[in-house]
Amino acid sequence: MVFFNGIMSHSAWFSPLAPALAAAGLHMVGADRRGSGPNPDGRGDAPSAAALVDDARRIIDVEHDSGRPLVIVGWCWGAILAVHVAAALGDTLAGLALVTPGLCPSQEVRARAAEGVADARGQPEDVACVPTPIRDELFTEGPALTDFIRKDPLKVGAITLRFAELSAKLAQMAALRLARVRAPVLVVLAEHDGATDNAETTRVLAAVPEARRQTVVLPSRHGVIFDVPESLARAITSFVDQCIGP
Repeated sequence: MVFFNGIMSHSAWFSPLAPALAAAGLHMVGADRRGSGPNPDGRGDAPSAAALVDDARRIIDVEHDSGRPLVIVGWCWGAILAVHVAAALGDTLAGLALVTPGLCPSQEVRARAAEGVADARGQPEDVACVPTPIRDELFTEGPALTDFIRKDPLKVGAITLRFAELSAKLAQMAALRLARVRAPVLVVLAEHDGATDNAETTRVLAAVPEARRQTVVLPSRHGVIFDVPESLARAITSFVDQCIGP
């Protein structure tokens, strides 16, 4: 299973899922996007959308054992990238899981993103000067928020104008490329999500035929990985079992 992180997060944010998924015999690979997480160069930036998709495919080429089924998981912004990668992989892919996907941001996130881009106009395109639009509090609460997310030194706090623009284009194209994804698709929504517009997301994901799409709604905020990791792991494990069969 290859995991794509969100716009500000990185692969360590998937840690709460690791024990249950490992116990189920699933091998997890965190595909940290360039400019995020432990990657120090070009923080919050990428040269192009094509480069991001190519990076993801290179990671898969290195990590994937061709004798085992491949499932990719995209969380938040990572779901946008995951759709493009899934469309490119075609029949190589056994399943695609989209967790609180960032395909259709909430009104608050859209407004914060637009404001950040407007304030940054005139800055060099490769300078991280646009604040990431999701407030920490939208992810979760309690120790996961105060002791991990807020203190995370690897969290991306700002992106470049170039990344903001290519991200918007990737999101628009992802909605169109969903129809090209031939693998089964799991959609995990959070009941109390302040970062994703669940109604609009459901409408967009209708591009995937109902026979290949299943939706799970969990009692959580946007950070289902922190709020209900056991429930999310069960949903993913059950989906994988259905994808690969006995």
